[in-house]
Amino acid sequence: MIFDGVPGGQADGTPELAAAILSARQSKPVWCSVTDDCCSAGYWCAAQTEKIYCNATGKTGCIGVYAVVYDLSKNAEQQGIRVQVVSTGGVKGLGVPGTPLDPAFIAEIQHNVDVINTFFVDAVAAGRRMDKSRCADLADGRDYFAADALALGLIDAVGSFDDALGDFEQFLDVTH
Repeated sequence: MIFDGVPGGQADGTPELAAAILSARQSKPVWCSVTDDCCSAGYWCAAQTEKIYCNATGKTGCIGVYAVVYDLSKNAEQQGIRVQVVSTGGVKGLGVPGTPLDPAFIAEIQHNVDVINTFFVDAVAAGRRMDKSRCADLADGRDYFAADALALGLIDAVGSFDDALGDFEQFLDVTH
């Protein structure tokens, strides 16, 4: 099975898809061909395949997680709106639009980003058969053109989809 890598995206559902790809790899050959861009969540999934091909101008990697929060409290204030949150806990309701960003809220978001990043790094390290500390070193959000990705062990070959397909067909002929 060969699939074409996808650019990236949100973490929602990515661990489950990556686990399914890794599981499929146990019973059949699963390769990935990247055309132009396969980063972040896309790379998380691609890293679970046995081999990754990437065209020469394509980019992979972008291992890392981020979240964006907006402090809209000044905007609300300028409009004469005062947002008041009534909640059952110290963290529940923090970050509601129109309220100032509380340091506890920022700390909670940072914790969540760090947890997801640990899952991301662990999955890439397992899928690529890479040492976790080596993978963590690469998890700074950079994406890499194919030659650099190859040198770093993030892909297995620089080549087109047709190259990957040809090699895959030869692999099947040899193994079956």
